[in-house]
Amino acid sequence: MSNNRLWHVCPRTGKRFFSPSGPWCLWLLPIIGLVSLIWFLVRVVPKPTRAMYPCQRIAVPLASSFILWLMGTFVSALAFRKARHLLVKSRLVLATICLLFGVAGAWLMVTNIEDTPAGAADLPFVPSDAPLTPVGEGKGIFPGRVVWVRDTDATKWNGSSGKWHDDANTDQAVINEMVSKAICQIAGTTNEVAAWEEIFRYFNRTKDGIDVGYMPGEKIAIKINQVEAWISVNWSTNQPTTSPQVLYAVLKQLIDVVGVNPSDIICYDASRVVTTMITNKCGPLGVRFGGCRPGAGREEAIEDFEEPILFSNDPVNDYLALPGPGSVYNGAYYAPKFVTEAKYFINFSDMKGHSFCGVTLTAKNLFGSVANPYSSGDTRHWSPGKDAGLHKFIKTQASSMVPTLPARPYGTYNILVDLIGYRHFGGKTLLYFSTALYVGMDFGAIPFKWDSFGNEWPASILVSQDPVAIDSVCVDFFHNDPDTLYMKGDVDNYLHEAAQADDPPSGTIYDPNRDGGLSSLGTHEHWNNGTDKQYSRNLGASEGIELVQVRSDTVVGKHIFYNDSAWDGNDPAA
Repeated sequence: MSNNRLWHVCPRTGKRFFSPSGPWCLWLLPIIGLVSLIWFLVRVVPKPTRAMYPCQRIAVPLASSFILWLMGTFVSALAFRKARHLLVKSRLVLATICLLFGVAGAWLMVTNIEDTPAGAADLPFVPSDAPLTPVGEGKGIFPGRVVWVRDTDATKWNGSSGKWHDDANTDQAVINEMVSKAICQIAGTTNEVAAWEEIFRYFNRTKDGIDVGYMPGEKIAIKINQVEAWISVNWSTNQPTTSPQVLYAVLKQLIDVVGVNPSDIICYDASRVVTTMITNKCGPLGVRFGGCRPGAGREEAIEDFEEPILFSNDPVNDYLALPGPGSVYNGAYYAPKFVTEAKYFINFSDMKGHSFCGVTLTAKNLFGSVANPYSSGDTRHWSPGKDAGLHKFIKTQASSMVPTLPARPYGTYNILVDLIGYRHFGGKTLLYFSTALYVGMDFGAIPFKWDSFGNEWPASILVSQDPVAIDSVCVDFFHNDPDTLYMKGDVDNYLHEAAQADDPPSGTIYDPNRDGGLSSLGTHEHWNNGTDKQYSRNLGASEGIELVQVRSDTVVGKHIFYNDSAWDGNDPAA
């Protein structure tokens, strides 16, 4: 054997191997544990979200082991000293108890403390598909197009004073411009009138085979997100929810540009109440509002029992069916009447993390449109539920809130696909919005500045006609930022299923409308990298996603609009 205490020679094979020895090795683990503890405190105390960084996930068990070792050393030393003192006084019972405490402390010193092995659902999200490998069929005037507008002039909140949704903190004029540019880029036009005309004509050509624009009297339902507002219309905190400024800008365009009568527009969240932060801002426009309770100028969501949502998985239907004879639900869920009576639907979601399923985007925004027989009380039957109801069939990770729900691994049924494909939701959707001005890592969390945006607010609005493409882009944004805590499990399972709804990996026959089944609901892929943010169509392919980036770098008093896929250096709106 070598006299080197770090390297030894195997007597059988003659090979050298690394194996430190010597008295100093007894202190190796405590030293590593102490360093890990210091590293954790230095990094995590100033910014708690760093606790989920990979380096910290390694440091935590080492630091915990050090603390337990330290506690074991102290307890065992104290206990053995006390036992000796009691033995001298012949107090055998107490001495034995102290001796047992000493042994327990010594056991903590020498036992490796390990975390419970994490299942696949607790592991950080890793896409199952390689970058730039699109599946499904792109939707939209420009198939698979997602427009991303970012302008930091819109987000002026300092993170502490007032509310992020105050007009002083979210600039309405900048938001108006952002929405205008997004609409023009979706349609490939240089003015709003032509853009909206083409958006409505594309919808009617695709859905009904008729090349017409918006017709007076046609109703529009807009699903907003008021998830934090359980029963109080006066709710006003800094938790992220629908931006009143972005909603206002969209409503102004529909009323002033398209010519929609305000009374033909309803903004709703059937699972919650519409708050004064929305009604005070948008109410003067004359639009309607709907929620789980009536009153204060708000309409109550009423189930349309003529239009059931029949899920495509028999065990799911059996589980969700309200038990007992004579139930008005008859084993099905239902949408609100003000949705089924509308000609058009706008999915107006917020980009947020979610502790149950990684992200909550345009697909999960539909949960606030589904009557749930398991819910009662202030939200009546409109809350999607945690322990029972819809959440059970999208969940991707263990949670202290709902510890018994299963994961949604790749190749399994996902209820979101049925909701996207339901004729009164995705089948009527004119546009998909994902607002990302101030983004929270969970549905109840305060917004945080993202490292991937240079430690700034995301300050973004995303718009698309493709429900799968827009959620795919949002998933990539979350996956690209180390501060997003809940990107665990197979977060994009529903996107794989939806993109290939006609032949999904799970083998499910998705048929929520009972009309023969769904075709592809859109296109899914992951970008090439988090720096360039390019998808297959950006690189010249004829399939996949096209991410059109509209940035607002002020130059000589005007804005430059930058399209990653086909920018010629000119302002398209000039």
